[in-house]
Amino acid sequence: MQRAIEDLSELQKIDLEVFRIDTQRRELPDKLADLKTHLDRIYGIIDRERKQLAEDDKYLAELQQEVLLQNELLTKSKGKMAQARNEREVNAAQREIDMIKGAIQVREKEILQLLETVETLKKSIGAKEEQFRELQEGFQTREAETKRQIDQLDSEREAHVAQRAAIEKRVPRETLSLYDRIRRRKPQAMVEVIGGNCQGCHLQIPPQIYNEVQRGERVLQCPNCTRIIYWRPVAKNQPAENDRSA
Repeated sequence: MQRAIEDLSELQKIDLEVFRIDTQRRELPDKLADLKTHLDRIYGIIDRERKQLAEDDKYLAELQQEVLLQNELLTKSKGKMAQARNEREVNAAQREIDMIKGAIQVREKEILQLLETVETLKKSIGAKEEQFRELQEGFQTREAETKRQIDQLDSEREAHVAQRAAIEKRVPRETLSLYDRIRRRKPQAMVEVIGGNCQGCHLQIPPQIYNEVQRGERVLQCPNCTRIIYWRPVAKNQPAENDRSA
């Protein structure tokens, strides 16, 4: 039975390593996905600002075209004033000129404000595009590194699984089945008993069971956490544990 315990101990080392590999393998794509989400968020902001810039440029062109038309009307109105034959026609032409000039001033002020907005938006887009390029390069580097790490982990896992298959053949079927059932609930399915305490749940086990586990005649479980328990004899050159006996 001691040989079975030793084999189970080897299996557990392999299984815990596989558990670590599987955990790390799940985390790697998640970390990459977080970076991709951040990248997509910045691209979304850039896209919205680009659309806003396109709308502002279009509206700016419309305002500038309107000012051109108003200036043409202003020229015509000045021509009317030059050709006015009486005071009434002069006054009418002047009112028309004043109205057109007022409209032009309003539009020119709006154009100046819009030009400032467009310039600010362009700077914002430029800065975010530079940030996006840097992040994209970092993402591509991380993506390649993640793939390399995953490939390495897969290779390590495959080797561990092959090693496990060789060892589990030596373990009695019932013992292996018990171990695997516990392992599905508790990754560390087998623990040592030290000083009468289970190292899985850190609770004391009954004296009778402790004596049995020291004899190592059969596979035993902790009555508290159900893990398989074992006892490692103290080497002669080491101080004895403060074990309790029945």
